[in-house]
Amino acid sequence: MILNWLLDSVPVSAWVILLTLGVAALFYFFSPFILALPNWLKISIGFIASVGIALLAGRKKGRDDAKVEQAALAAKAEQIRKQIDDSVSKLSDSDLDRRLDGWMRD
Repeated sequence: MILNWLLDSVPVSAWVILLTLGVAALFYFFSPFILALPNWLKISIGFIASVGIALLAGRKKGRDDAKVEQAALAAKAEQIRKQIDDSVSKLSDSDLDRRLDGWMRD
């Protein structure tokens, strides 16, 4: 739950900066191991990192799109509620009682 929130809320650029700073901070310690890796493995690790960044960007875009869609649906629901409130406020007391009788279970 918290991990999903972190992945969706933190901008992709922040993840890239954190990854870069982490690699830079640990490079001196891990440089003998990194240099000993074959080139195909280094390229594979870079590709996996790129796919991970693309995945994070897609999750962020999906969440932002869902927020926009939800806001549009909420605005439409509010407009419909206002129309119903306006139409009910224009009814006479007898019409209101008649319409309410359809919803009562006495």
